[in-house]
Amino acid sequence: MASEHYIEQLKSIVNSFNDLEEERIMRPEVGNLSLKEKRKNYFDNLKKKCDYYLKYAQGVSNDYVNHVISNLQEIYNLLVNLNNADNHEYVNMVDETLQQLDSHEEELSKYDAHFITARIINSGILEDDAIAQREAIVNSVLGTLDERIKDAREAIKEAEQKRAILTGEATKGSFKQAVIQFEEAQENFDKESRNWFCASCSLIVLLLVAILIFVFSGEPEQDTPFALVIYRTAIRLTLLGVLGAVATFCLRIYRSKMHMARHNLHRQHIAKSMDSFVHAAITEEQRDKILSILVEEVATFGPSGLIRDKEDHMTSSKLIIEQFTKTLKPGDN
Repeated sequence: MASEHYIEQLKSIVNSFNDLEEERIMRPEVGNLSLKEKRKNYFDNLKKKCDYYLKYAQGVSNDYVNHVISNLQEIYNLLVNLNNADNHEYVNMVDETLQQLDSHEEELSKYDAHFITARIINSGILEDDAIAQREAIVNSVLGTLDERIKDAREAIKEAEQKRAILTGEATKGSFKQAVIQFEEAQENFDKESRNWFCASCSLIVLLLVAILIFVFSGEPEQDTPFALVIYRTAIRLTLLGVLGAVATFCLRIYRSKMHMARHNLHRQHIAKSMDSFVHAAITEEQRDKILSILVEEVATFGPSGLIRDKEDHMTSSKLIIEQFTKTLKPGDN
């Protein structure tokens, strides 16, 4: 155990910290570079630690007390240097001083276990009667904790069941709303598809009628000027080309509407089956994973066969117009 000599030395160094000018060392006037900003409550923590060492030093060997005294003396010297420095010197040396202070405090922490041991021994907690009393207290506390933990688990289980029910009802309502929206969209797509189909059929019939009229209208008279024949032919070809182009446009729109209708029907089927798939999951992780896959499937749709990636192929109407343009170019006769 520590002798009176070492205890007196420890008291001396602890008292010396009380003589330091705290405001001078903390130096708040230098702003963010001050010890007050870098180490708030430094003096309070240091004084608490010194009082702790002094209180239980009698239960610690001389060697450990001597190491504590040495490190406290070094800390005191560093603080004295900060106290004696002017503001310019203070700013230049504060960072290095902090590193040295941290190093000595780390050395002091190596001996904290010996003082904690002395505190435990002095408290009498290791005596048989005290141990029995504390074991009874601990067992009582553990019993109470077990009951509270059991109650908490039951409450958590009940809350999870309620949350699962509420989540299931909310999810089911969301699925129903999605199905309703897809059904409404399907009605619009079907209506638009029928309209464009009727328009396409009408134009195709009109194109066929025009072709039949031009075919059976008879040959031009013998005295008809050649320029007039070319003019009438150009008008007919242009009219056929326009009818063909418009019919082709209507067919493309009709195909795109059919593709969108099938895509929406695909979404509708998945939305109707979401509820069954999600409720078939056992854990929350499985439920979330299944839901994410289904949502991704709603957004994706494979090839329907109605629309190709590139629709810029040459149509018959374009070929007719291009051939007629080449015919009219001068110098090609």
